Formats: sequence, structure tokens, C-alpha cells
Amino acid sequence: MLKRIAAAVISLACVAGLWLFTRQPESTQATEADAQAAWSQQLKAVADGQSTQIVLPDLRIPARFLTELKPVAERIKELNLSGDHLAQGINEISDCSHLKILHLRTELSDPEIERLAQLRELEVLDLPLALQVTDAGLMTLERHPRLKLIRLRAPQLSDQGLSSFATMPELRWLHLMEVPLTDQGLEVFRSMTKLESLYLDGDRATDEGLSNLVLARPDLHFHQDQLHLPGDPRLRDGHQD
Repeated sequence: MLKRIAAAVISLACVAGLWLFTRQPESTQATEADAQAAWSQQLKAVADGQSTQIVLPDLRIPARFLTELKPVAERIKELNLSGDHLAQGINEISDCSHLKILHLRTELSDPEIERLAQLRELEVLDLPLALQVTDAGLMTLERHPRLKLIRLRAPQLSDQGLSSFATMPELRWLHLMEVPLTDQGLEVFRSMTKLESLYLDGDRATDEGLSNLVLARPDLHFHQDQLHLPGDPRLRDGHQD
């Protein structure tokens, strides 16, 4: 499990590894029966003590499957799931109290984030469809003791809400997509001296604001829309990742 967490963390800091976080479920002809078979197989492996994870990113999992997590909830340390209405099973997910890695591709709002905030052992949180999450929802994650990596597509967040990230003592890697942050929002990242990697896709910051951040934090691994900024000190030092 430690190796899987390390791999997840390192991959966000390297473009070569970003596919783990940016790829969407493959377009397949998989049926619900296929999903049921794969789900049952991995659930049984957890129940038998042979695994601590359920990883099915390329299948559409119905929300009703999540009710089957209850008997093995204490054993699960990683979930990687996609589905249209998985928010309906957020209580079952939040009952996995030892969960460390969560990749959840389903539309989420503030109440779901509040439930996930109760997972105090969580280290990796990947929510590419947090489309209705607001500053209030993000605030429920404040001072989370173990979160190291967060990836969010959250167009309802604002500059003011970004201060919640600064309260997370272990946060090292942050990837924000379609968050309409401006130069004002960038200021919070100057003070986050433990933050090692920042990826911004679809922001509203100006070139001047971004350049000022790079100059203020030359140690920060920073990409905008998957690219280094012109004048990035890391480029002068020969870094291409």
C-alpha cells in the first residue's frame, strides 16, 4: 500500500505519470454484467484478505453496488471507481475508515465532500467531477491531517475558498481544473511552503500573476495547462517535466 501511495503522489509531479490522474474511463462496450463480475471478484478478494483495494476505473459502477462495501469497509484502503450516480453511495464510501486513496469519477457537491472529510486517514483525493462543490464544501476539508495529494475539477470554487488548502499540513501536490482563480487566489500558494507541485488547468490568472508566483516560489513544480511558463527558473535549470 505504501508503494501505491508513493506512486500516486510521484505521478502528479511528472508529466509522464499524469495519465493516472487525467485519463478518462475508456470507451468500451462493457455491460452492467461485466461490471458486476469485476466488482464481485475484487470484493471477494477483499473479503478473503487477499486485497485491500477495489480498482475499476474503466467500468461504470451502479451506485447500488456500493451497499456491498459495508461488510468489508474496514479492510479497504483504495477505491478507484467511475459511475453516473455514485454520490448516492457516499455514506458507504465514507464508512471505509481506513481508506487512503480515493479516485472517484462521479458528480459531487458539498454534502458529499463533507462526508469524505470524515476519512481522516485519506492521503490521495482525486475528484475530477466535483462540479457543484463550493468554498463551503472545501472548508470541511480544512486541517485534514493526512491529505498529501488533491486533484479537483471544481468550477464553483472562488479565490476566497483556496485558503482552505493552506490549512492542510501534509499537502504536497495540488491539481486544480476549471477553478476560476485569479491573481488574488494565487497569493495563497506563496505561503504554502510545503507545497511541492501545483498544476492549474483552465484558471483565470494573468500571465503577470503567474510569473510572479513562479519567481516567488522557484522551488515549486508548476504547470499551467500542462506547460511550464516562459521564464520558469526550472526551464533555465534544464527541467522539462
